[in-house]
Amino acid sequence: KAAGAQAPHAVRALIEGWNLSAIYTYQLGQPLNWGNVIYNGGDLQMDPRAIDRAFDTTRFNTNSREQLASNVRTFPSRFGNLRQEGRNNFDLAILKNTYIAEKVYVQIRGEFFNTLNHPTFDAPNVNPTSTAFGRITLQANNERRVQLAMRLVW
Repeated sequence: KAAGAQAPHAVRALIEGWNLSAIYTYQLGQPLNWGNVIYNGGDLQMDPRAIDRAFDTTRFNTNSREQLASNVRTFPSRFGNLRQEGRNNFDLAILKNTYIAEKVYVQIRGEFFNTLNHPTFDAPNVNPTSTAFGRITLQANNERRVQLAMRLVW
């Protein structure tokens, strides 16, 4: 404000009254919830961004006739190191107030959700009898969204 104090009214109207706000969110992804699967052991080589092969599906029995109906489970249904992709999101808002009179002003606002358009993938399919087993078929967040608004405040 001090830099533009001596500027003409039209210039001050352009450079004054701006507000910028941002929200950054980073969260770990949820652990994969394995059903009653037959796991043959070995490293799953988990990659939550590889949509066609999030983990090594050859480590599981995928034959539908050999799946377990009821049994005593000997390993947990979740593992801390096998997670879907986490949330990595940046939202931005720009706001401009332009005063017309002492108590009357126009507010112009632009809001940008998922500003960087960073996709977050959903969990891979963990059903060994599914044709999409090991594949990621959904996106967990929305694409970039822009919202513009103008209002008169008096």
